Amino acid sequence: MAIVPLRGQYHVEWYPRTASTAFALGEVVTILPTAAGVGTLIPATSSSAKIIGTSLQKVAATDSDYATAGVMFPVLVGDADAEYLCLATGTAAATDAGEFLDLSDSVTVNVASYTYGVMECTQYISATSIICKMPKKSGPAITTS
Repeated sequence: MAIVPLRGQYHVEWYPRTASTAFALGEVVTILPTAAGVGTLIPATSSSAKIIGTSLQKVAATDSDYATAGVMFPVLVGDADAEYLCLATGTAAATDAGEFLDLSDSVTVNVASYTYGVMECTQYISATSIICKMPKKSGPAITTS
């Protein structure tokens, strides 16, 4: 299961994607902040400090433009109140509602990690499912040393 839009308002934004990078439909994406490919989309990771939205297209190594740099890529971006149905890693609990959480990877939310706070849990569903918002952040990115 990917991160699934549930309720609220959403729109599509287009960003250049990183060359030679696979994307799954519905995974959380972020902008590469440093090194080769800076300013292009990549799938989010557990250490992503800012996320953009969810991918609206699958990209595989067998695609003809897989290794092409700067191909524009559609991202579903939610407004400040948009919510997503999320698969949780760890054991979700009712006490997670209101918490800011990290990702485990590009398709799951880690209910035991609060370093970057890229997802805000708004509702507990079960030990493995929660509803979250993607908080809008501004200012400098959080860095790790």
